[in-house]
Amino acid sequence: MKRVIGIDIVKVVAAFFVISVHFFLNTRYYNQPLTPGENLFTQTSLRWLFLNCVPLFLISTGFLQMNKTVSSKYYKGILPILGVYLFYSVITIIVRDVHFDEHNSFLGWGYQILSFGAVPYAWYVNMFIGLYLIIPFLNAIFHSLADKQKRLILILILIILTGLPLFFNYLPVKIMFFPGWWMGLYPLAYYFIGCYIREYRPKINKWIALVLLVLVTLSETIITYLLAAGGPFKSDLGDYGSIIVMASSVLLFLLLYDLDFKNSTLRTVVSKISTITLDIYLASYLADRFVYQYVWDKIFESNYQIIYYFVPIVGSIIAISVTVGLVRKWCTDFVLGIINGNVRKRNTEGVDIQ
Repeated sequence: MKRVIGIDIVKVVAAFFVISVHFFLNTRYYNQPLTPGENLFTQTSLRWLFLNCVPLFLISTGFLQMNKTVSSKYYKGILPILGVYLFYSVITIIVRDVHFDEHNSFLGWGYQILSFGAVPYAWYVNMFIGLYLIIPFLNAIFHSLADKQKRLILILILIILTGLPLFFNYLPVKIMFFPGWWMGLYPLAYYFIGCYIREYRPKINKWIALVLLVLVTLSETIITYLLAAGGPFKSDLGDYGSIIVMASSVLLFLLLYDLDFKNSTLRTVVSKISTITLDIYLASYLADRFVYQYVWDKIFESNYQIIYYFVPIVGSIIAISVTVGLVRKWCTDFVLGIINGNVRKRNTEGVDIQ
């Protein structure tokens, strides 16, 4: 399909949100008691906002892939994804062994690659491979439902099976309980939501969507404080598949997916970055290791203080990850050009998380 700048924006935001949400993991926010005050309240709100990263990727996948069918061409498309993962796995293993003294045997590292542990952030690749393999069959299901109502029913059923139990079943105050056997299917719920948005292009007033997003995020933050009761963060509200995260993710997607602008330079920058989101995702692990090592040695004093360095810390990791991704893509294009007997600049799509 023709590139949609709004979807490029969604993917870039999602990639940057991944790096942003890891800020709280790497500064030990989760060990900090949530005491009253605007500092930690703001951090908690940002944490919930940035958690929309993975759902945004999954909704984008449904939007972009909804017309894919079973074919050899389609399944060959997984090879660049595996190649990029293998590239970053090897680079990460070398750096972990040489610089961070994390030694392992050849077989041990090989197992780490196969189990998606070489790059600890690569759990998403593990999930995405399975999703990629079944996408044509998910599309067949979606297209076999003849009308809008049946498609909404499919999405509603998946939300009941995933989003509701992931929220209600883990609350310490037992309000309701939903069958939870199928909770792990939440990526399918997001995928079909993306298909639905692509098919029907729903519109919502941007200001209304923004206000609702703020209200949902504030609700998540307030409930988190109540559950923590002066202690550290608790994950009782669920994670990516929780109904409350589904709500914020869909609102954020609807805010962004149909945005457009005419500035050709900005469009080019956004489009280029959107083609290397997988690179950004995987390269950010080593960038995190180096940057946060410096942060802990030279900057960190407390969780109250470190949030004021959020922009330079996250910005530097984004810059490193984007640069590495662009270099990797350029080298790949160059090598492929030689292989094909043509060294001129190639117009490739790169490898992104769709």
